[in-house]
Amino acid sequence: MMYNLTEEMTEISHFIIIKNKKLIVYKGLFHVNSHLHNITPMLWQTDITDDNVWIKDINWENYRFKISDNSIEKLDFNIGLNGCISNIIVIFKDNIQSCFSTIKNEVVVNFPKVEKINSYLSNEINIFFQVESTLKSLSLLTGEYEWEVDLGVRKFIFGGEEQEAKISQIIGVIDGNLYVWMSDERLVEIDVQTGKIKTETFPLQALQAQGIIQAVLFPQYYEKEQSLFFFYQDYLVQVHLPTQENTLIWQDSRYNIGPSFITDNFIYFIGNYQKGTVFRDHVGVFDRQKNEVVWLQQVITLSKETYNNLKEIQATDDKIYVLDTSGTLYIFERETEV
Repeated sequence: MMYNLTEEMTEISHFIIIKNKKLIVYKGLFHVNSHLHNITPMLWQTDITDDNVWIKDINWENYRFKISDNSIEKLDFNIGLNGCISNIIVIFKDNIQSCFSTIKNEVVVNFPKVEKINSYLSNEINIFFQVESTLKSLSLLTGEYEWEVDLGVRKFIFGGEEQEAKISQIIGVIDGNLYVWMSDERLVEIDVQTGKIKTETFPLQALQAQGIIQAVLFPQYYEKEQSLFFFYQDYLVQVHLPTQENTLIWQDSRYNIGPSFITDNFIYFIGNYQKGTVFRDHVGVFDRQKNEVVWLQQVITLSKETYNNLKEIQATDDKIYVLDTSGTLYIFERETEV
């Protein structure tokens, strides 16, 4: 497997690849392939339709861009981009907070009261949302609260001091169970119907006790495999949520892995190689069938003067896109195998 650098684009602040279209913010303006739209996105997210891109610009105005017809619509409501948007996006209009269906293009239910939501996630019948240390469930059918549970009473020691564990990530729902990742590396399993906590485990504790892995960042949830992936520093660990079993898939002390992008067969990553530093100057491909790095290339030269660093990566079947902190987007294309 080989990739060649085919294009470099400068003055890029944000980018996203969807349906093989390149959405970028170039010189402060929003471009889709060669089409210019006169707004400056600051935050954006896609949803379950793979057609909508929900955007907040630098003036805090709200927009929806549709991939299918390359159109952009200014919205008359405020959108909440602090959740995992799928079939529902939380909106706010005329002092009313609502659940807006990204599929039906309409409000489904209103919240009984305005909530200061930190993060949220939805399935077909509920929206689960975090308000500080409390997790709540709201029915998308009735608009009524179904349960709430306080997850903030858990303590752990960090830096020699007692800390209160916080909700780091609402992961997803599998077979009627909601999974939540906590800041103390605890996995909480909650019954979605009753709000009852079924299990609380520390899936990485054994590997940490053995000194195999150390620091842990937020896990990546890969829904197709119902698993959390921890691809960080020099290791790759998979935690299967229904069984909560962990597997150390790979470890190589020559690498220091940073952000990554998971697919069925490969994990695309940025990091460094044989440098023992947190700076990221390489891009690579990890083959999930062979369980090894099959391609690696240095992209930038690390400099203490500029502190330029690779910061973001996305990939399609035949291309890898990497953005550095100076605003250069590097596009690599996979060689065709003969």
